[in-house]
Amino acid sequence: MTKSINIAIALILVYLVWGTSYLAIRVAVQEIPPFLFCSIRLLIAAPLMLAFAFWRGEKLPASRKEWLFICGTAVIMQVFSSGFTAWGQQWVPSGETALIMSSSALWIAWFGSFGSAGDRVSKLTWASILLGLAGLVLLMSFGLAEQEIPFYGYGAILIAAFCWSAGSMVLRRYTINTQSIMTAALHIMVGAVLMGVISYAFERPEEPQWSSQSITALFYLAFFNSFLAYAAYYWLIHATRPVILGTFAYVTPAIAIMCGVLLLGEVLSAEQLFGSALILASVFLLVYFSRR
Repeated sequence: MTKSINIAIALILVYLVWGTSYLAIRVAVQEIPPFLFCSIRLLIAAPLMLAFAFWRGEKLPASRKEWLFICGTAVIMQVFSSGFTAWGQQWVPSGETALIMSSSALWIAWFGSFGSAGDRVSKLTWASILLGLAGLVLLMSFGLAEQEIPFYGYGAILIAAFCWSAGSMVLRRYTINTQSIMTAALHIMVGAVLMGVISYAFERPEEPQWSSQSITALFYLAFFNSFLAYAAYYWLIHATRPVILGTFAYVTPAIAIMCGVLLLGEVLSAEQLFGSALILASVFLLVYFSRR
């Protein structure tokens, strides 16, 4: 298959899996402490990703500098992104989480412009970014005004989106000898250990009473999200342009909102729907103007 076909397949996989993942996370963290949930999920996925990397002939980092780089970016992309997403979803519905995470496309475009090697950002692109930020403010302000969702729930999701974008661009910009799937495998391993430590230190759950729903969500996320979709995304970081990489941000929210409405009975107010439309329009315009 040609590279363009491989990119299309990888993008579709990321769209579908990440679009349904927010619902699964929302279900799981109602019963499983979020950092414990993330640690277990990554511990299941880590040996699968590591075996896949070795099967592809990829090797472990050869230098201390590469190990430190991978550990540092793992903290950004796993603990501060995946961990904070799960923590925030204790309060924030799956559809709203997906919409806030869609701001990753805005941050990716911004980070991608940094430095002499960065992509040029036009005035129209900046206008698209500002439109998306206005949509984010509108989306979150209604939930805060109605006192339905605490500010720290929204804050955690915003930090998660920002950190995922920052980590993605650091991985893209600073080339190391370690290949993409091995990098993903080591990120997952580091994230599993660190979030396990965080859970032990700060989460003191009572005797677990996990339902079959939460356990199913856990294993679904371990295999499809943390293994298959992560492998596809980490490969895409180096295989395509930042603006194409960011397109997941306006496909996954649509899937997530549909799943939340149909399966969890989630509802967005008229104000939040308008804010959501601004976010999705901004990401669409961002991609359109970047291709011109």
